[in-house]
Amino acid sequence: MAKKKKSSGGGGGGGHDSAGGMRWLLTYSDMITLLMAFFILLFSMATINASKFAATAQALREAFGGYTILDRGSSVIGEPGSTTQSAPVMPDSAMKAQDASLKIAEILRQSLNSNQFSVIQTERGYLISILTDKILFDSGKANLKADAFPLLTKIAAVLKKIDNEVYVEGHTDNVPIHTVEFPSNWELSAARAASVAKYFIEQGVSPSRLVIAGYADTRPVASDDTAAGRQKNRRIDILITKK
Repeated sequence: MAKKKKSSGGGGGGGHDSAGGMRWLLTYSDMITLLMAFFILLFSMATINASKFAATAQALREAFGGYTILDRGSSVIGEPGSTTQSAPVMPDSAMKAQDASLKIAEILRQSLNSNQFSVIQTERGYLISILTDKILFDSGKANLKADAFPLLTKIAAVLKKIDNEVYVEGHTDNVPIHTVEFPSNWELSAARAASVAKYFIEQGVSPSRLVIAGYADTRPVASDDTAAGRQKNRRIDILITKK
């Protein structure tokens, strides 16, 4: 009687089991790949958010210790003791504009009440607004008050150290003026801007970097229907451009 051949210990079945045992490695490697892609995505998103935040907030926080600088459409509020990541590299001219605006904002903070000035970041640069009432000019006048000289001297000292273009812009409320010197608010706003720019030049700011403009009441920041609103509209804007 013929004896049946004894299958070897590995056998065909053994080969089948071995292949099946290796399949879990494919599933495992797929899972590891997906996890790696997921964490890379999370890291890239976190990096973008941090850089955007740091670009607008870091220097402002550290300089003001809680002072607020507004960005059109959003505000950046620095809190004392808070920490941020390093800001991304900015063009040299933009960095100079930012540094100058921070220094001027600190000068204004030490000299004026918080409701008498503001510092706003725009696409063009940093816009520094100073109310004119009891600070720069008497009502209906374009001659600088004596009390304005110390403040403007400090601002000029900052401006003359940078190469950025600086726009000095005059604004009024909508109350008409009609004098021999100023037939309308157009002349008054332009004359006030010229007075500030002229003083900056006397303090060493290069005239080739200065631009003056008078907008009368065409660009209000508050309603002219109230006395408080009209007071906010009577202002001098100093725009430090990013170029």
